[in-house]
Amino acid sequence: MAEITHFDDLWWHDSVLLNVGIDRTLPGKADTISIMVQWYDSERTETIIFENVFSATIKYNFGVIVGNGGEPILDAFSRDNNSQEVRDFKTMNPQWRNHVISFFCIEMNSTGSTISLFAQSFKIVHVH
Repeated sequence: MAEITHFDDLWWHDSVLLNVGIDRTLPGKADTISIMVQWYDSERTETIIFENVFSATIKYNFGVIVGNGGEPILDAFSRDNNSQEVRDFKTMNPQWRNHVISFFCIEMNSTGSTISLFAQSFKIVHVH
């Protein structure tokens, strides 16, 4: 399988979110958020690690039980450093004005939950 380098090229719709993790063991130096996803278009399970996270908002509805585990993903998208979302973020947080930042958003299908974050980059780690 070819390596995916663009967030928006991943097959998000109906893939399943299995896990969300926040790592702040090196706060301000290596803040990361990871999500484990089982991809709809294959049997692959991978972890996407968002690196150098500047800000995150997680709105999650835990009151809805979906299937045997995990949460179906409706959609996900990213915006680059020149997008309105990132420009607005930098206006509100001028200390990050000289950093290259992307905006990422993941929307769940069944619960309407969302994960939105501003980070410098992401990488994909194959789980199985």
